[in-house]
Amino acid sequence: MIIDEPPRIAALARSALLAADRVLMPVQPSPYHLWASAEMVNLILEAQVFRPTLRAAFAINRRVSTTAIGREVRGALADQPLPALQAEVRQRIVFADSVAFGRLACELAADSTAARGVISLVDELLRWLP
Repeated sequence: MIIDEPPRIAALARSALLAADRVLMPVQPSPYHLWASAEMVNLILEAQVFRPTLRAAFAINRRVSTTAIGREVRGALADQPLPALQAEVRQRIVFADSVAFGRLACELAADSTAARGVISLVDELLRWLP
């Protein structure tokens, strides 16, 4: 089961974490997103006291490769007590276009860089989940 839980609601997050086996935290390369993740990281560490098998990781999302912060996001996440997945989903126009057409980005542009990024993330998640 996947629970898409809103950030910054500690009581709901605690309940979800205690029921979870894995936690994936999408994070955008921005100081605001990194700062906002700190509360969730603390809740995960707290939950791991009660659920030592709980695994958690960051997933870099909407990375713009031509920006300094996009290039430095891995370094910023290295200071966190949780790992970051290797796969990244980068900012691509096809994601916005897909909403307008009511289709997945992979359906609109199956061989695109965007599709390959999503496929890489899914492949890594499938290896990480068991």
